[in-house]
Amino acid sequence: MRKSVKSVRYLTFAALLVALDIIFTRLIPPIDLQILRVSFQFIPQSLAGAIFGPFAAICTATGDFLGIVLFPKGLSINPFITGVMALKGLMYGFFFYKRRLNILQIALVFAIVVIVCDIVAMSLVLHFMFNLKFWYILSLRAITGGIMLPVYTVTFWFLWGRMRKTGLF
Repeated sequence: MRKSVKSVRYLTFAALLVALDIIFTRLIPPIDLQILRVSFQFIPQSLAGAIFGPFAAICTATGDFLGIVLFPKGLSINPFITGVMALKGLMYGFFFYKRRLNILQIALVFAIVVIVCDIVAMSLVLHFMFNLKFWYILSLRAITGGIMLPVYTVTFWFLWGRMRKTGLF
């Protein structure tokens, strides 16, 4: 009985994180250009990694896929972008799952994810998608990633600290 209650709780929370991913990405993005998006999508993705481990890749890929299906913005489903989202979830899961990290370690994790996924991998995907200069996209995404890194770090540190104190996870 206890295990089934925990399973239902985790499944419900996974659905909530997927819904938050869609809301933060599709419904309330502060800046949404064709090759650059600044949003709070990192919150449900990183929390999914901390709670579900590498299985967070399923949550992040599902959030991306359902977001495109439910709220299309002129672009069709791109499996490479969904793959980058899944890679982010996988990386968050490997780095955050069942670990107590201080704020510097959290900053290092976000730096790795931002460099690998947001800057390099997404720049490659967008370069081939829109046929734009790779270095142009890379430089824009690097500047944005550098600016957003402290925001990612402090927000996750605060939210995850509060969630751990509840004792649910």
